[in-house]
Amino acid sequence: MSVSRARSIRRRFALGALLLAACRDEPVRGSITLELAPLAGEEGEPGCDQPSRLLFEVAACVTLRVCRSDGSACADLSAPDGDHGAAVERLLVPLDRTGRFGFDARLRPALYDVEVTAYDASGAAVAFGRRSSVDLPRERARVRLYRYAASSCAGPRDQDGTSRTPLPRAFHVAVPLPDGDVLLLGGVTGENVPATGLMGGAPVQAAIELYDTDSERFVTLPGRLPRVLFAAVPLPSPARGPYRVRIVGGFEYDPAAPALRFDLQQVASHPRSPVMPGPSPVGGGPARTVDLVYDPLRRTVRFEAADAPGIPAAAANVSSIFSGSPQRAAVLLGIGDPGAAVGPRPMLVGTSFWIDATGMAGAPLRLRAGRFGASVSRIGTAGSLALVWGGNVAATSLVQAQSEAGELVEHGASATVAVRAGEDGLPLPTAWHSATELPEGRVLVAGGLEMQCSGGTGCTQPILTRFVSGGLTVLGHDSTRGVVTGMSIDPGPYRSSAFHTATRLLEVGGEVVLAGGLVEDGAMLPGASDQLVTVNVEATGGAVRALLPTGGLRYARWGHAAAPLPGGRLLVSGGMAYATADRLSLRVLDVAEVVFPATAPLERVDCSAREGGTGIVDASVDSAADGSTGPDF
Repeated sequence: MSVSRARSIRRRFALGALLLAACRDEPVRGSITLELAPLAGEEGEPGCDQPSRLLFEVAACVTLRVCRSDGSACADLSAPDGDHGAAVERLLVPLDRTGRFGFDARLRPALYDVEVTAYDASGAAVAFGRRSSVDLPRERARVRLYRYAASSCAGPRDQDGTSRTPLPRAFHVAVPLPDGDVLLLGGVTGENVPATGLMGGAPVQAAIELYDTDSERFVTLPGRLPRVLFAAVPLPSPARGPYRVRIVGGFEYDPAAPALRFDLQQVASHPRSPVMPGPSPVGGGPARTVDLVYDPLRRTVRFEAADAPGIPAAAANVSSIFSGSPQRAAVLLGIGDPGAAVGPRPMLVGTSFWIDATGMAGAPLRLRAGRFGASVSRIGTAGSLALVWGGNVAATSLVQAQSEAGELVEHGASATVAVRAGEDGLPLPTAWHSATELPEGRVLVAGGLEMQCSGGTGCTQPILTRFVSGGLTVLGHDSTRGVVTGMSIDPGPYRSSAFHTATRLLEVGGEVVLAGGLVEDGAMLPGASDQLVTVNVEATGGAVRALLPTGGLRYARWGHAAAPLPGGRLLVSGGMAYATADRLSLRVLDVAEVVFPATAPLERVDCSAREGGTGIVDASVDSAADGSTGPDF
């Protein structure tokens, strides 16, 4: 008999036994594993590449809730056999140095959500974890707990055990999926990458990874995408998949070829940009548009030719949302010839087009200026306008850069409308900023490299984008006048940055989280930041505050990616950091963090107390050898 057939027979036998036990109202055994996410960098805390601390070192007791995933009911829980009391929906269980506790529960085979809150010796809540859609009691539920108001190490890779961190990557794309998982695509990898002069470069990261939000683990998927500077447009897909993501533009590279080169002093590149694509992409130019199709049930990836005639190929970025009515996304294409990265301005192209919900693309529309490091975002309430902002790094003068600070792209129009800086409250143009779409058709523009004079009478020489000084501005569209307007926000604790991320958290209205980035710190080369601030544009005049009272990211980084997770959390992955103290060498990070900004509940519990009741299912957990807490059976 084959191994697979034997497993199938055992699985069917186990399911039959569970159903029979449920019908007879007999005990059914389940199990739960708890693990505590490390706070890397703090005294006594392991790094993200090390096993977690034992839970009992931080917590004195936990509370447990087990509820049906469909919301129909919560299970009755009680203390283990021999110490029964009244059954409760939320069970408090003390922990000892073994980390072992037991409980009884009435569970029938179904999908359950498991919630665990940990409390310290004073009774204050210190950590929380939630696992969704667990097939209890057949499946062991592993729950990863995260400290409140902190950024903790994301879960390890769920594979061959050679590493406890995700693959190193930077300048990649993180694509949130309808089921809450996140795809990590493309970007670069490498160590000891020169930071100046466009020398050497970072090779491409071709592996495709998935962050599984249920298991809190990274999984390497089959397939390869050796591409940088591309756009990933999630097309509307069924809730349970397969999910279709349109991959537009960018450049593909062989494994040994430099995919990105760096010039943080901005003296070697033309236009003056701190990041440039490698000179020798596969095929000699931009990559073709394809659809990535991911099946979450089979964990498979395939690529299909995109039915999108007329889409030109070039470096790209994209407006982030396919929502509202009508459903459209705007795509901006920038640099066209990476081989001319130290050559003439024709390397820059300026093209935009719209993609509808079916994936069909409209006719490309030529922009007034070639742009690199620009943003594109939908603006206004009609759903047919997009704002292309900044990135005019090839302008021959500051006057030209300001007069072509941005462009309005209307769906179906034959030409764009110029947007001038300095009018109607608009800020100076920037490059490598962030532009985040907000409710009511507004856009939050944060940070970026401001365009400055490089010398010459009347500032007629090519501009520089070296100075990180862009602030915070909310842009809107005045439909009556047909113009873009701006309102500046007091930056508060925000340090102006470039190559940061700006993310709207799920289930949180207009709040945007700004994470990491390059900042000016007085040194010859800019520094990497660990900042985490939230911008609430719903408040009068806007409000900016530190997201976490205990600090920022565990690792300072820039060129990373961020994606919202269920429950108001944020996944921050990869990015660049300096490899040497003199900042002349860079390395790509292989660590990810989960930011959990929720404030701990004010309630306190008595960890010496015990609640219990008569139950049917026995389960217990204890200290596992790998530093987590695990079942004792």
